[in-house]
Amino acid sequence: MANAQKSRCKLQPADYFVVLGVLSIAAGGIVSAIFAHEPGRFVMWAAAYLVLAAGLVQVALGFLLKHLAPQNMERNLYTAVMLYNVGGLGVIAGTALKTSLVGPTVLVLADAMFLLALLTIAYSVRTIRRSILLAFLYILLAVLFVSTLVGLFLSTVIRLS
Repeated sequence: MANAQKSRCKLQPADYFVVLGVLSIAAGGIVSAIFAHEPGRFVMWAAAYLVLAAGLVQVALGFLLKHLAPQNMERNLYTAVMLYNVGGLGVIAGTALKTSLVGPTVLVLADAMFLLALLTIAYSVRTIRRSILLAFLYILLAVLFVSTLVGLFLSTVIRLS
């Protein structure tokens, strides 16, 4: 009986994407509310990043992965959850520190982790039968991949100019 209850309560990797995405949306709202009286450029960006990239997109990834249910890829997806979230926190830290010597390095490393998370997800679903949900997942991964590279390029160009 105890084993049956344990297995019902066990979160799958896709569940972590959803839970952490919802927490990120809440964090973005809290950041926005705290700094509403005097919003700065970085704070506005950070709130939007938390709500959209770390939150909404992560919930969508979790939803798609939950319904696609890649078999025997739990370890890869746990790794992807970790890389996605640590990378996302690093993007915020690197952006906050952009005027320091370590900021750009933190940002590049964080983006690399984020991109590696996206590639890990793509690798994890490679054997799944084609479906509309899989197509949506690949489109989402491609948009995130390209937008991350564009964001990294723009932050580098802005820093150098």
